[in-house]
Amino acid sequence: MSEVNKKELNLSAIKNIISQDLGLTYSIMKLINSPFGGVRKAVQSIEEALVLLGEAKVKKWATLVFLKGLVATQPTDLIKMSMQRAKFCELMAQSYGFNKVEQSELFMMGLLSLTDIVLGTTMDFVLEEIIVSSRVRMALLDGCGPYYNILQQALMYEKSEYDMTSEFMTEKQSKADEIGNLYLQSVYWVKNFEII
Repeated sequence: MSEVNKKELNLSAIKNIISQDLGLTYSIMKLINSPFGGVRKAVQSIEEALVLLGEAKVKKWATLVFLKGLVATQPTDLIKMSMQRAKFCELMAQSYGFNKVEQSELFMMGLLSLTDIVLGTTMDFVLEEIIVSSRVRMALLDGCGPYYNILQQALMYEKSEYDMTSEFMTEKQSKADEIGNLYLQSVYWVKNFEII
């Protein structure tokens, strides 16, 4: 986690870490050769997998593997909920016109948003161990900043508080319908995601 969250991704260092762990090697090769990897040819090396996945997908994959390790003694429902929230936040970011970097950060925010519960600790402690952007930190720790409304919207959808989410949406009903569709897409995505 420390390596993939550095400002500049060092593929050689990441490859060395993965190469020393059979589970990580299997996991990344399974991802790159699955429909989620988005590659149309068989990939046979870790280095090629990292290059083809790209920085954003490598970070997502590493975080998912990290969460899986954290919740080894917990119900897998917590992983699924984290993944669903992450995907929903990412899809909303796309819908609202956030750029690719912001979309990736919002995915990370959703993915990490339950880690304190999983570990039975505070979010302060969690974020001491993981490097995240200041915008993600503000949303998760302080309940403010440019990402906080999207996190709140995701939480409200999970609780079926659809009326309350209107505060964060455009007044047009079509926008509300679109957000509902994005939520269903995130549910479907998790249901069909088998990398972990």
